[in-house]
Amino acid sequence: DLDEAIEKLETSALMQPHAPIVQMNLGRVYMKKGLYQEAIERFNKVIRLEKTNSTAYSLAAACYILQDEFREGENYYKKACKVGPNNPQVHTNYATALAQKGKRFKSIEIYKAALKINESDFEALHYMGIILCDLGRFDEAEEALEAAVKVENKNPVTYFYLAVAKFRLDKPQECLDLIDKALELKPDYSDCMMIKGVALAKIGKEAECISCFS
Repeated sequence: DLDEAIEKLETSALMQPHAPIVQMNLGRVYMKKGLYQEAIERFNKVIRLEKTNSTAYSLAAACYILQDEFREGENYYKKACKVGPNNPQVHTNYATALAQKGKRFKSIEIYKAALKINESDFEALHYMGIILCDLGRFDEAEEALEAAVKVENKNPVTYFYLAVAKFRLDKPQECLDLIDKALELKPDYSDCMMIKGVALAKIGKEAECISCFS
């Protein structure tokens, strides 16, 4: 129960006003409950106690964005990356926020920064690969998404976008193999059937192609 958790943590915060972990946990619970301004206040208390706490900056940034205050959220993300240059998660969170705002080129730059810290960051590889695919940069998308499936091989969306990249790179059989993997994980993935149909047509299997669109 979130209300009960808040009550207990508020009591702990009164008893331990200089304990960053208590303030952080209280901020997380407020955030989970949708009380973003209260959460921001707690994360700012953590920052005052620990000026290099990149996670607190990142969480405050997310709260600002959830309140439709993107500019302030971006400022906090920039501070998070500055004080936590070796924390890949804050870079990835910032990049994802940029992508959701439509700032795709900037998001790619930040995802790459995250991958310099942790080359196996699935979220960075996955979302950067999707963005690169959407931008028509299929060679780069293929590289990122192939790395992503090596880290996590249970995400049908990763397989789908990798299949799209393969198809656009004139590799229809590889595309079909990947589509089959995506459909094993999500049998009702309608977008997969569409790309499967065009890939089958590409290799001359018209009859099987028609069944994909029926």
